Amino acid sequence: MSKTNTYVKMDRSEHLPDFPDGSVTISEGYMSWVIPATGEEFSKSSPPPLILIHGGPGGGHMQLLPLWNLHKHNGTPLVFYDQVGCARSTHFRHRRDDAAFWSFDTFVAELNHLINHLGLSDLGQRYDVLGHSFGARIATEFAVHKAKGLHRLVLWSGYDSQQNARAEARRLTYEASPNADFIARFEEAEGTKDFEGEAHRAAKGLLFKTYLCRTSPLPGLFLEASRTMQEDDTATQSMLDSNVFVAGDTLKDWDIVPRLHQITKESLLINSEWDTSTDSCNEPYFQRIAKVQWVTLSGCDHMAWFSGEE
Repeated sequence: MSKTNTYVKMDRSEHLPDFPDGSVTISEGYMSWVIPATGEEFSKSSPPPLILIHGGPGGGHMQLLPLWNLHKHNGTPLVFYDQVGCARSTHFRHRRDDAAFWSFDTFVAELNHLINHLGLSDLGQRYDVLGHSFGARIATEFAVHKAKGLHRLVLWSGYDSQQNARAEARRLTYEASPNADFIARFEEAEGTKDFEGEAHRAAKGLLFKTYLCRTSPLPGLFLEASRTMQEDDTATQSMLDSNVFVAGDTLKDWDIVPRLHQITKESLLINSEWDTSTDSCNEPYFQRIAKVQWVTLSGCDHMAWFSGEE
């Protein structure tokens, strides 16, 4: 195991090329995918393809598109896809608050459908998986089931449990609060459960602008992902409570820690200096995964590819 802190420099250009795309039929509806590659079939002699799992839920693949530089610079075939319920994949507004449907079982099953459709589960074919934020939870759930063909795992700004994620969000908000009056108004709103009032919205806004995306003005691809979540918030509202500081949603009991030892593949943990995915959220992964490295990006936030500076 090893842990390092590093500075990062990334290409923040949003002038992206057109990517070949398609769709795959899943258990209900279809799922959209794009591959920034030559259009040729994946070769066993090429670098293993990297499947990228976006956050949200419901954020869409566009928030990860700056990572296409991984293909531009070293030829790694990349696979972006939209999870069901958002962007160009099938929407399920009629299944709002259906906890059985909006579960990790659904998201892992659709990932398996994509892998099979692309032929990545064929004997001898390897692939890597990168999950960011909520996508890191999907990637972890996928990995603990010892997925066929999985080569390496990248967990970027993930969380160990919903309880700890909410607790850390509260702690970070207290640390970023400008004064005692701000905290007092926030605590009053919490006490009265006024989660839509000005004080609570101000606290959530402070958390987001300090730790989620510090880039100003907000990048176009970030805004596009935000609009995607607003246009259809079924997945988000079905899984996450409007109160980001208390685990009172359908994921409130989610805790991957007891199963982390089941991950046997080489894994890379990434979080940032300014990140809601704190060291506390990553430490259990570092302690329980046998083959693991951990990198913390200095000067970056939760959406590190937008904030990265040398």
